Amino acid sequence: MSIRPNQNMGTYTLVISNSENFETEVGSIGNIQFQRGIYVYTGSVPKDTFPRVRRHMELSEGYRDVTHWHIDYLLIEESSKIIAIFKTDENIECEVNCRLGAYFEPFENLGASDCSECSAHLQVVIDEEDMSKKVSDVYKRYRSK
Repeated sequence: MSIRPNQNMGTYTLVISNSENFETEVGSIGNIQFQRGIYVYTGSVPKDTFPRVRRHMELSEGYRDVTHWHIDYLLIEESSKIIAIFKTDENIECEVNCRLGAYFEPFENLGASDCSECSAHLQVVIDEEDMSKKVSDVYKRYRSK
């Protein structure tokens, strides 16, 4: 697993609760079925992650409706809410995503169109027990000392 070369990037993971099953068209991918449940999405942005995370929150809370990324199609639904956010100033998006993959199932082809290493950056939480602790433990590895 390699880390992308741009060192001016940060990494974040959103934990998203979706309370209803729904189908929606996701850009050029086509119609996708989202099941009721918990999802985790890992992304990277310039070190100041606040504007991107704020944008995701505004979609999730209904203050925005313009979709740019795959994750937007889940967040824009009324049934989906961001319930936790984890972040680091390190450029470790794929590494974090792969480590989370030890606990969760990839939602194939979603959230990874710019990544040649991962099949998805959106993952489905199958077992919710200790879910937040699992994500937190992955991020603890990268906290500055």
